Amino acid sequence: MESGRICRGFNLAVIAGNAVSGGILRSLALAAGVAAMVSVGCDFAAAADYAAGGGVISAPSGFATAVGSGASTLGTSATAFGAGATALGDAATAAGAGNIASGTNATAYGANSNANGTNATAIGENSFALGTNASATGQNSRANGTSATAFGWDSTATGLNATATGSNNFAIGDNATATGAASSANGTNATATGQHSLATGEDATATGVNSSAVGTFATATGSGSTATGDRATATGVGSAANGANATATGVNSTATGVNATATGASSSAVGDAATASGAFSAANGTNATATGTFSSATGEFASATGSNSSATGANATAAGESSTATGTSATAMGQGSLANGATASAYGQGSLANGDATTAIGQGSRAIAAGATAIGQGAVALAMNSVAIGSGSVATLANTVSFGTPGNERRLTNVAAGISPTDAVNVGQLSGLTSGFQSQFAGLQAEVTNNQREARSGTALALAATGLQYDQRPGKASIATAVANYKGQSGVAVGLGYAVSDRWRVNAAFTSAPQVNDYGVVAGASFTLN
Repeated sequence: MESGRICRGFNLAVIAGNAVSGGILRSLALAAGVAAMVSVGCDFAAAADYAAGGGVISAPSGFATAVGSGASTLGTSATAFGAGATALGDAATAAGAGNIASGTNATAYGANSNANGTNATAIGENSFALGTNASATGQNSRANGTSATAFGWDSTATGLNATATGSNNFAIGDNATATGAASSANGTNATATGQHSLATGEDATATGVNSSAVGTFATATGSGSTATGDRATATGVGSAANGANATATGVNSTATGVNATATGASSSAVGDAATASGAFSAANGTNATATGTFSSATGEFASATGSNSSATGANATAAGESSTATGTSATAMGQGSLANGATASAYGQGSLANGDATTAIGQGSRAIAAGATAIGQGAVALAMNSVAIGSGSVATLANTVSFGTPGNERRLTNVAAGISPTDAVNVGQLSGLTSGFQSQFAGLQAEVTNNQREARSGTALALAATGLQYDQRPGKASIATAVANYKGQSGVAVGLGYAVSDRWRVNAAFTSAPQVNDYGVVAGASFTLN
C-alpha cells in the first residue's frame, strides 16, 4: 500500500482496499457496499455518501445513504434503510424492507410501503401514497391523488384532496371526505362523517350513524337514515327519502317519489309530490296529501286532512276528524262524515252519502242510493235519484222529491199523478175539473187569485233567498237573513252558511211567505276553481 498523509486534519480514505494519498472522504463503502465516487486531492470537499450492507448509491451527489441488502438511493440526501428499500429523489426516505419512496421529500415508513410523488408520505405496513402531497398513514392505507389523505388501517382516499380518516374508511373522488368509522364517500365533494355512513354521488352528504346518501346533493343526517336520489333529504332518525328532491324529516318517516315529503313521525309518502305531514299518516299516490294524525290518502290528488281521516280514490277528499271518503272525487267534510262512491259528497257532522253521485248536506243527513240527495239536518233520501229537502225530510221512492214526512208535510211533495192526500195536483187531474166549470167559476177565480198570490209569494221567496250573504272566511259559520217584496207579496229568508276552507263553502236556507203561509228550503255548495 502507498503511504498516506494527513491533510487539514482529515484521515486517509480507504477505497476498495487502496489508500489514496491526501484525499478528503467523498464516498465510503463498508461490508460489501459500493460507492461510485472518490475524492482525490487536498482541500477537495465531498458530501459523505454512505452505502452499507449491500446498499447501492447509484448517483452520489451529497449525503445519500443506503443501508441493507439490495437497498438503493438516487438523489441528494436520499435515504434507504432495509432490505430492498428504494429512495428515488432528493431528500426521499424509504425506511423498511421493500419500501419505495419516489419523489422529492417522499417518505415511506413500514414494510412494503410505497410513497410516490413530491412530498408523498406512506407510513405503515403495505401503505401506499401516490401523488403530490399524498399521505397514507396506517396498515394497508391507500392515498391516491394530489393532497389525498388516508389515515387509519385499511383506509383509502382517491382523488384530489380526498380524505379518509378512520379504519376501513373510503373516500373516492375529488374533495371526497370520509371521517366516520367504516364510512365511505364516493363522488366529488361527497362527505361521510357518521359511523358506518355511506355518501355516494357528487356533493352527497351522510352524517348520521349508519346513514346512507346516494345521489347528487343527497343528504342523510339522521341516525339510520337513507336518502336515495338527486337532492333527496333524510333528516329524521330511521327516515328514508327515495326519489329526486324527496324529503323525509320525521322519525321513521318514508318519502318515496319525486318531490315526495314525509314530515310526521312514522309517516309515509309514496308517489310523486305526495305529502304526509301528520304523525303516522300515509299518502299514497301522485300529489296525495295526508296531514292529520293517523290520516290516510290513497290515490292521485287524494287528500285527508283530519285526524283518523281516510281518503281513497283519485281526487277523494276527507276533511274532518274520523271522516272517510271512498271513491273517485268522493268528498267527506265534517266530523265522522262518510262518502262512499264515485262523486259521493257528505257535508256535515255524521253525514252519510253512500252510492255513486249521492249527496248529503247537513248534520246527520243521509243519502243512501245512487243519485240520491239529502239536504238538511237529519234529512234522508233512501231511493235511487230521490231528493229529500229540509230538516227531517224523508224521500223513500225513486225519482221523487220530498219536503217533509207523513204527518209533517210541506207544500209541493212528490209531483207525480196525485194518489195520497199529501200529493200535489198535476195537469191531468186538473182536466177532470172542466165539467161544472161555470158553476165553480167564482171558486176557481178565487183559486186563481190565490195561486197568483202564491206565485208572487214564491217570487218574493226567491228574491229573499238571493239576498242572503255569508262569511267567506275559512272555518267561519254565519247566519244571514233577508226580506223581499214582489207585487205586494213579501218573502223572508234565513240562512246558515259555513266556509269549509278557502275553496269550499256550503249553505242552507229557510224561506217564508207569511201572507200565504208558504215555506221553502234551499241548500247549496260552492268550490273556487282558482
